[in-house]
Amino acid sequence: MANLSACFDLSAGEPQHGVQVDGWHIPTQACVFALLTFAVLDWTSAKVSSESTVAEKVIQVGQVFLATCNLVFTKNYAWGYDTYGWFFYAKIYSVAICTFVMMAGRQSQSQKTRLYVAYSISAMLFANILEAMLADLPRGRYANFIAGFVVLLGIPHPHSTTYVTHDPSREGSKRNSFAQAYTVEWATLYFVWNANFGYSWKINSASNLIHVSVSYLLCLSTTRWDLWMQYRAYSLNTHFMGRVLFAPFTTQAMFLDIYIPEVALAGELLTLAVCVYYANAERLHPTNNIGHALLSTILRSFRNRSTDERVEEDSTVISVSDLDAALGGASAGTGPKHGTVMPSISGASAGPELLGEHQRASGANVKTFQF
Repeated sequence: MANLSACFDLSAGEPQHGVQVDGWHIPTQACVFALLTFAVLDWTSAKVSSESTVAEKVIQVGQVFLATCNLVFTKNYAWGYDTYGWFFYAKIYSVAICTFVMMAGRQSQSQKTRLYVAYSISAMLFANILEAMLADLPRGRYANFIAGFVVLLGIPHPHSTTYVTHDPSREGSKRNSFAQAYTVEWATLYFVWNANFGYSWKINSASNLIHVSVSYLLCLSTTRWDLWMQYRAYSLNTHFMGRVLFAPFTTQAMFLDIYIPEVALAGELLTLAVCVYYANAERLHPTNNIGHALLSTILRSFRNRSTDERVEEDSTVISVSDLDAALGGASAGTGPKHGTVMPSISGASAGPELLGEHQRASGANVKTFQF
């Protein structure tokens, strides 16, 4: 594996620098060029697919089709298969499924379909983060595990999803963005946590830093943090499918190792620092993330149990005659034949709203579809 000095030494005439795997030798220059090319492709794919549903179909569906053909007809299972087995390809195709589900939500005008899409996307993201957490735990990376748990709780609730129309002049337009109540603080925490997680795998450390950076930088450049999931799905799908499509070259080029233990340790400390920043930020007490929904459910259950106990203690059985006397005979002949339970309840407590305010960009149409 190429070390860090070899990675940044692009001088010619030193063939020992580069990547040597399974008899392949790829110079460092070619590895760096391949990584930068993928960064540009991931960026372009996510940006164009988000702005045009026609380009979305051509790019996202086309690349999955071509990559699958290459995988099936050339039997090229080299990238990741020997190390991770079938699970690795199940993982990368789960990203393609997530992309297709999101495309269905953007195209549909049915609120029921859109709600299913919102829940499906949130569930997939939840599973992806949970999988990384469980991979960190046995490796003793407890700081990153804790950060992953915080990221998990900060996932926007599916009911915070909106579909913002791109073209205000077209009523019922199907050119909609899949927007959720992501914040810059949550996206920053996810970026630092995932970059640290990807870097720790050593063999693909350089490649893993690229695909996690694209969605964050896109949100940063457009200030549309609510579109983070859309950028993330499209860019990651392009990255994975591109690596399958151009294998075996990408199999070797992506193995550029820039891992340094001290940098990994600094990354974990930075992740914990960002966790503190996230937890203490003033705007991070919304009512639209999964953590708040779970807390609300627990607290509501506790309050209901306490209320039921008070009702049982304070309930009094009143006879019909006593009730009639108390009401001055107004209820004569109309009351029940038997005793009536009159609970004494001081007040009902309603659970907090789960619907959060959506971060709308200045040019977005005000007509949105919320659940």
